[in-house]
Formats: sequence, structure tokens, C-alpha cells
Amino acid sequence: MIIRAFRFRFFEENLKRPGLPAGKGRLSAVAFSPSRLLSDFSKKTSIGAPRGKKSSNNASIPNAGYINNLNFGALTHNQKTMSLEQDLRDRSGNVCELCSSTTDLDVYAVPHSPEGDTADTAIFACGTCRTQLENPDQVEPNHWRCLNDSMWSPVPAVQVVAYRMLHQLKAEGWPQDLLDMMYMEEETREWAKAGVAQETAANALVHRDSNGVILEAGDSVVLIKDLKVKGSSMVAKQGTAVRRISLDHENEKYIEGKVDGQQIVLVTDYVKKI
Repeated sequence: MIIRAFRFRFFEENLKRPGLPAGKGRLSAVAFSPSRLLSDFSKKTSIGAPRGKKSSNNASIPNAGYINNLNFGALTHNQKTMSLEQDLRDRSGNVCELCSSTTDLDVYAVPHSPEGDTADTAIFACGTCRTQLENPDQVEPNHWRCLNDSMWSPVPAVQVVAYRMLHQLKAEGWPQDLLDMMYMEEETREWAKAGVAQETAANALVHRDSNGVILEAGDSVVLIKDLKVKGSSMVAKQGTAVRRISLDHENEKYIEGKVDGQQIVLVTDYVKKI
């Protein structure tokens, strides 16, 4: 990248070259390329030599470390960041790739990705989506109804984020319906599931049915015995199916679900996953 209309000067105290007469070390430039400048140094180009004299090898600049106040590594990183953002702007049409918002857009790197930060492992997302993706306790389920459209994106990174959020919300009911319809290439699905697996592993509570099978939010179970519902005359009969259960996040022995239209708490020892 050529940086235009940029002037800089090196004085003797900044460009400590042995044998350079005092006051003769000034260099001015209007445009330069960092890679070209570094290349010139490695080739011992006579930059800053006194006018009318050729620079000897002993007077050449040994390396770019003598140049103060310029961080070429930072320039390269900034260039990559700007390039990534521009790639995502072009791909998304300058809208959030999840909810189509046009405000507060920025790069969101998809966690648990197989590669580094590239356009293939990032999405362009609005501030609302990024905040809720990064803070599970701030998730608003209704906001994510936008996934009804964006889950069909041809971009694998968008599919992965949509899958993980739908999985996180599947106890709501409607996200499970979308998950059942969602299509992804096998490699993309494995990428999406990898993130879900790591998030599940981070959760200290593991709910298991009467056979020791792990229960997840959105699963369906069947009662293996009659259960009297405390505080009412209702009895949940053996063999009753309870669909789309939710998990108690404080006790691994408790799950919740609807029986005969009533939301009740069930003990996992008396249910079997179906």
C-alpha cells in the first residue's frame, strides 16, 4: 500500500549512521512503500547520503531497526484488518449478515474456527448481534427470529453462527423447528457442532435421564412412572411424552416441560430420552 502525501524526516540523531557528516543525514519523502523501503535497506541503497557523494558499504543502513517512530509490523496488521473489513463489507452488501441491520457494523470472528481470522471465518455483524453473541445472558430470543432468513446464507461462517444460536435457543421451541430444516455441508456442520460441544463442556451441570443418557434443551422424554404433581391433584401418567424440555441451570436433576398443557418440573430419574 502506498502512503500518499506523507512527509517524514530523519536527522542525525534518528538515523545513526557511522561516518555521516553532521547535518547531512536529512531525508524527505512525499510517498513511500514500507516493503520497498525495507527492501532498499537490505540492498544497502544510499538513502540519505550527502549530496554529490556516493555512499560506501560501510555507510549503508544495516537494517530497519535504526528507524525510530515507524512500526512496520503495526502497519501490516492494520492493513490486514482494513482488508478483512472491506472484504466483509463487499460480501454482505454493507449490512449485518444475521439480521440485515445497517448500524454499528463490525467484524465478528467466529469462535472455535479451524483457521485464523480470515473472511472465511468471520462475519459482518451489527452491534446488537455482536453483543448478544458475546454475552449469552443478554440474548433476546425474539431478536433471533431473523435467523429464519439468514440461516439459508450460502456463507459457511454465517451458517455456523446461525446454527449455534439456534441450538442455544432451542428450548424456545421455534429454533428447534429451524434446526430440523437447516441444511449445511458436512464439514460446515462439524465446525458448527465443535463450538456447541466446547460450550456444553464448559457448563458444569450435565443432565442425564434414568439410563444415564445426556439430556439437552429441546430434547423429548417419556415418563417411566406415574408422577404426582406437587401442589395440585394432577398425576402425570407413565408413558406420557414430554417434548422440548428445558434444563434447570442450578440442579442437574431437574428439567421442565409441558404435560397436559401445564408446565411442570420433572426429576430426571423418572424420565427416558426418546
